[in-house]
Amino acid sequence: MMRQTGEYRSVATTGLVWLLTLSNTALAGDVECKDHWNTEAQWREMSALCEAGARDGDPLSEVAVAIYLLNRGKSADRTKAEELLRSAASKNYDDANYWLASAQTDLRTTISYLEKATGSGGMGLLALVVAADAHFKGSGVPKNFQKARAVYGRAFEAMVDNANRGIPKPPGEWWSNAKWFTGQQAVIEYSERYGFQKKEVNGKAVVVEVEPHPEFSDKELSDRLWKRMSGQ
Repeated sequence: MMRQTGEYRSVATTGLVWLLTLSNTALAGDVECKDHWNTEAQWREMSALCEAGARDGDPLSEVAVAIYLLNRGKSADRTKAEELLRSAASKNYDDANYWLASAQTDLRTTISYLEKATGSGGMGLLALVVAADAHFKGSGVPKNFQKARAVYGRAFEAMVDNANRGIPKPPGEWWSNAKWFTGQQAVIEYSERYGFQKKEVNGKAVVVEVEPHPEFSDKELSDRLWKRMSGQ
């Protein structure tokens, strides 16, 4: 469902497809507008709600309709989708920045939209990680580790701030809303490269800077995360 360029796929996680599959049952049983879905049937089920919400200016609904229009791939649809996404972004709906970036054809413009994200949404977190990755690898912008680390640091700090404010809300949001998993997993996977950790101090999560490891490849980072999660 989610249209992604090659730059975006490099940050996607293997758990996303599984989580989207889990969300099928929830959508079928309780129809509401979502700005992620797995099948065309799910979109058809909630499309009327999303379109009505977009007409009323609801930012989540605007993003949902915009994603559908972008997936159709027509020029007129892209123009309308960008209008909806800019409207949602103007209302501080952070995830709209990720989709605005995905609608661009120029990589520099794409990165500029990614960097507008604050990380208050799941896809906003992913947007910052993708932007950091572009600076790290020199994709469309000059290769610059310090710039990459600064952008990634915003994502990590936002993730920790979200946690302190109870976002995403337990217990259901993490598993029922796959975009949160995608964004947070991307942040966690790259933490060793950029040198950030989360620590508990007096019952509150704080950000701790440690030695970065820019020498770790994407595969090494993924393998190391898997080993940590599996207790090895």
